[in-house]
Amino acid sequence: MQPFSAYPFIEAFERVGRAVPVLLDESGALTLVRTRTDAYVPSLSEARDMSIPDVFVFEPEGSSFRIAQTRDLSARAFSLSGPDVRAYFFLCQAELLTVDASNSLLKILEDTPVGIFFALVTQYPDRILPTIRSRCVTLSGSSLEGGGVSIDDEMIRRIDAYLAGTKSPLLLRLAQISPERPEALALLSACVGRMGVTSRIDPVFAECVARGIEDLSGTTISSRNILDRIFLA
Repeated sequence: MQPFSAYPFIEAFERVGRAVPVLLDESGALTLVRTRTDAYVPSLSEARDMSIPDVFVFEPEGSSFRIAQTRDLSARAFSLSGPDVRAYFFLCQAELLTVDASNSLLKILEDTPVGIFFALVTQYPDRILPTIRSRCVTLSGSSLEGGGVSIDDEMIRRIDAYLAGTKSPLLLRLAQISPERPEALALLSACVGRMGVTSRIDPVFAECVARGIEDLSGTTISSRNILDRIFLA
């Protein structure tokens, strides 16, 4: 993976408290951790021992991540969650997840608790089970990538134009793609992250996007229906 650049995605999580799980490398994870503290953080291992507020780092015990560890991680996330919480969970060396441990993560990946940002950290994403990768958005390079859609610089420009009142470029692009839930969540998160950056925040649109993120995270409404409801209203 390329160097981490996903601040709009993080801004969206800080505002809304919802984020699709992400897949990123250690450099990206460290960049994110360093935004949570003024102290120098040389590595994720040391971040675990530094007691950084709202940052939780999990590493494999021995040669693999076992189901007991992932169950403990999930239990802590669900017990901590809440609308006023903004906590960051990093599962390091995710390529070492056993099959059973991977399967035990499906619930938190499919229904990430409110206020929890969940990241799988790995240098070897191809070694992670497809059922896990498909439920995450990969944060890499200058874009937010995931499955069939890439939220790259061009898409960000379309989002900025939409927020400024020029809607056709983004609407045209949305008509050309069929985003799955992770990609739709990444798109809406990017929209939230760009609000107020290039234009005045529209509270009605912001509320629609926030409701869309909640629906994508907690309902079975199709991604297309949610996006159409937001952008074609």
